[in-house]
Amino acid sequence: MVRPPRERPGHSSSRWPASAWPKADPAAWEELGDAELADRCSRIARRDVTELIARYRRKRPRDPARRIAVAVTTDALYRFPAIDLAAARGTAAAAPTYAYVFAGGTGSHGEDVLFFFDNLQHAALVSLHPANSVLAQAASTAWISFCHTGEPEVPGVGPWPACTGAGRETLLFGHPPRVAADPFAARRPPSGLGREQDTGSDPGCVSGSSG
Repeated sequence: MVRPPRERPGHSSSRWPASAWPKADPAAWEELGDAELADRCSRIARRDVTELIARYRRKRPRDPARRIAVAVTTDALYRFPAIDLAAARGTAAAAPTYAYVFAGGTGSHGEDVLFFFDNLQHAALVSLHPANSVLAQAASTAWISFCHTGEPEVPGVGPWPACTGAGRETLLFGHPPRVAADPFAARRPPSGLGREQDTGSDPGCVSGSSG
């Protein structure tokens, strides 16, 4: 499974220049001009993300700079490459690849695991929402059928379509689950960062990628 991450505050990494991130104070981001923000984000993403920042600014005019930076760098470093990988594998590999975007829960990193194992009783924040129980049953059923047959089925959706290079078919685990083609085609600039319809959440792939 290939699952791009959810949109959430970025974490620091030894692979990223320490100077790329301003101080922990969110207000430090707001002190950056447009060119400075683009420069910092481009250094983190290791590619020019100026156009992607502009797209986010137009779509989310009220979002603070820090949130824009997190979304842009997550897209460039993880989300777009994960979908690219799933599509490439779906075209070239002998076995099918299944992609998903997890759109339930609270948005915490790794939270989808609770749903796939139908184990919400250990997470108070998600267990309080009745719809999450239904989503957990659908997610775990898909995993079980994949393990048993290699061909996952999702309650309310039916067979989970394999991800291909042409369609980039992706299952959106939300309320309710549904299938979307190329879920990030609208957000990705035509200049080469990739292809995004915005789902308001994050993706993933079962080849056997929290947001």
